[in-house]
Amino acid sequence: MEFTGERYVPATVGIEDLYLEHMSRYVYASALARGRRVLDVGCGCGYGSYYLACHGASAVLGVDIAEDALRFAREHYVHPALDFALMDAGRLAVGCRFDLVTCFEAIEHVADAPGVLRQIAGVMSEGGILLVSTPNKEIYVAGGREGTNPFHCREFTLQEIEGLLGNQFASVCILGQYWTEGVALVACGDPGDRDFKAILVGDDGSGSGRLALSEEPLYFVAACAETVPREVLKAALGPFAVLAGTVRYAAIKRRLHDVEQEFDERGAWARRLDKEVRARDETIRGLQGEIKDLRSQAAELSLTSSPEAKIKEQGARRGRGTADI
Repeated sequence: MEFTGERYVPATVGIEDLYLEHMSRYVYASALARGRRVLDVGCGCGYGSYYLACHGASAVLGVDIAEDALRFAREHYVHPALDFALMDAGRLAVGCRFDLVTCFEAIEHVADAPGVLRQIAGVMSEGGILLVSTPNKEIYVAGGREGTNPFHCREFTLQEIEGLLGNQFASVCILGQYWTEGVALVACGDPGDRDFKAILVGDDGSGSGRLALSEEPLYFVAACAETVPREVLKAALGPFAVLAGTVRYAAIKRRLHDVEQEFDERGAWARRLDKEVRARDETIRGLQGEIKDLRSQAAELSLTSSPEAKIKEQGARRGRGTADI
């Protein structure tokens, strides 16, 4: 499946950072998914739904409006607890209620965000939790036309996403998603030093360390609930990070290989071009020599065929004739 920028497509070369940003949210959600029924709204290619199914969810339903994305999902991700359905997020006809709903990088793609949130709230069980993510409008830099993402209907500031979610849910906790040595999720406006203790999921899936965060998160990840008190919801959302070392090193190594290959190709092209230039210079010098010879010949012909030259030649002949007599 071709990567167009609308959604992350697994195994696409050159977008490893995007993979880390997306997968870190599902890794974070997996702690809340164990033993629960999960609805993944805007599941895209299905990699996240599959991850949740593989990490303890009792059942996962991934829904999306894009047929090609769901076709990719069904072909690549199979699990007994996983199913996919073609569905509009604004009309969720699921027939049951879910304990956890994930809606990652989808709310900015829809024209009626409040309507989608109402639909989600309508299919959540009592005590259910919604995890929703969206870019931070203040610092998000899109690669689309004129600096905008053509697939986004709108983006949100912290105050805007808080207001949007607060209008639908009684409890809302906003996390910031930051780039550091990896990808970190921590409560927005968390007081104290920005250098905090976090769980690190590295190559071996274990360990701990300290991460220094930037001033502003790149994305917001919000936890919302109707019946779960905010204090209880906030207590369940500890700081979390996914180390990016191996993935980013592999990406840099691959990019270095690509640059070296491009350098070699351009070097070979430059050598071919230099050879062509030398051959052209030789051709030009040869043509210049021919032009010089032709000009000399033309000058000689001009001197011998001019009227003055003919008169002189006739006079010379007369002089020779008189002398002979």
